Amino acid sequence: MATAAPVRTDRYAGDPRWALISPDPYPLLIAGSLRQAADGATFDAVSPRDDRAVARIALAGPTDVAEAVRGARSAADGDWGRTTGRQRAKLLEQIATVMETHADELAFLEAVDAGKPIASVHYSDISISLD
Repeated sequence: MATAAPVRTDRYAGDPRWALISPDPYPLLIAGSLRQAADGATFDAVSPRDDRAVARIALAGPTDVAEAVRGARSAADGDWGRTTGRQRAKLLEQIATVMETHADELAFLEAVDAGKPIASVHYSDISISLD
């Protein structure tokens, strides 16, 4: 069941980046597939800045964890386990390129989630992640 997007009443209420936050629960990524928790459980991601829920996230239960472990073992025993360090480095470089392209959006989302100033996230957290 979809929930309404968070209502902003502060000075950032008109910021178009709020549209990046889905009103629907964010799914789990298990074995390469996005899915809701097997039991449908979710939790609120609460911003420490103002104690308001900013998103709903699927809450993994024992069934989900077991499926994730099976998926990880399958990947390790399969193609991913056979990739070389050089191939993995190339994939990480591709991820870094996408992160750089979307650094402003990522900084906003992390600032909302962590309650940190956007500048701090942008010039510290994201920069460290890219290194």
